[in-house]
Amino acid sequence: MPSSPSTPPATVTQKDIAKALGLSQSAVSKALKNMPEIEEGTRKLVQKTAQKMGYQPNAMGAGLAQFKRSSTIKPVHAALAWLNLWPKPRQLRSYTQFESYWQGALMTAEKFGYRLEEFIVNDAMPPARLEKILLTRGIRGLLMPPVPHTADVDWSGFDWNEFSCVRFSRAMRGLPHFHVVTSAQSANASLALRSIRERGYKRIGYAGYKTGRSTYLGGFLQQQSVSIPTADRVPPMLLDEEVTDAELQNKLSGKKHAERFAKWLDQWKVDAIVTEVSSIATLLEFAGRRVPQDVAVAGLNVSDLPFDAGIYQNPQEIGRVATLVAISLLHDNDRGIPAIAREILVQGEWIDGKSAPSRSRPHA
Repeated sequence: MPSSPSTPPATVTQKDIAKALGLSQSAVSKALKNMPEIEEGTRKLVQKTAQKMGYQPNAMGAGLAQFKRSSTIKPVHAALAWLNLWPKPRQLRSYTQFESYWQGALMTAEKFGYRLEEFIVNDAMPPARLEKILLTRGIRGLLMPPVPHTADVDWSGFDWNEFSCVRFSRAMRGLPHFHVVTSAQSANASLALRSIRERGYKRIGYAGYKTGRSTYLGGFLQQQSVSIPTADRVPPMLLDEEVTDAELQNKLSGKKHAERFAKWLDQWKVDAIVTEVSSIATLLEFAGRRVPQDVAVAGLNVSDLPFDAGIYQNPQEIGRVATLVAISLLHDNDRGIPAIAREILVQGEWIDGKSAPSRSRPHA
């Protein structure tokens, strides 16, 4: 007997779709969520059939699913890979900043039911072998912490189309341009210059690397052009990336760099420095300058620089957000090298410290 116009149409359920296709309800549910354990052809068939049958997700069921996702106890159902490409792998997390990335990523992964596993990529674990292990274990989400400029891994032949990838740095040698979650370097440098100027310093210089691997310099120069009178502007001191504390211990090399640095300080009457370079402390010592009595210093990453005043980059938040992005890519079945790479920049905050005290206060 035909239904009357007032009779509401029957609601199509996942069970109905499963019966029509000869699949389990669990398989239909996973296919509708684009979960990778269901073969792509089956996912598309289920989604097309659901559309034809007029399937609509149940709002109450979706709410229950969200409640389950947000509950504090999570069953572990998958893993994310943390790729360590460092020639000396233990060095990666010896940096406070990168260890905080790991901790932020770990807590977020566990919150959503994932394990975070570290994979060391080297001669014993080349990319080809890594790919096989990841695929065999069903690991499709990759987190890529920063690598040193000396890292040299050949990724040719690695099938990126199988993975959802997120980097923690723009400058990662040999790796494609995936989505990036990192510190807002330009904004942080601008904040550092404003903050140190507010503490009474006038002739503020920037000391960084000339490689262009960071965007600190751009933020500093932009803020300098806006807030510093032309007569007080100091040109940047740019160093080779190889200028490390170890390099400076070489008498000839150390003397050459120290003389150039001292000349810059004297010529421009620098009273404060904003820097990303750890070895600035050694150069100042060689130049006979005391911190902060002679020159104040604000570090652009107080987590790992020998200066306690400057920018705290909120590294755990960077790790947390990178993991959220990776999980969202997995849920959206978004794999491979993106046509349009996205960047999420996490802003830091100014931290007062003894290396850049206010000039209204006497130096200790």
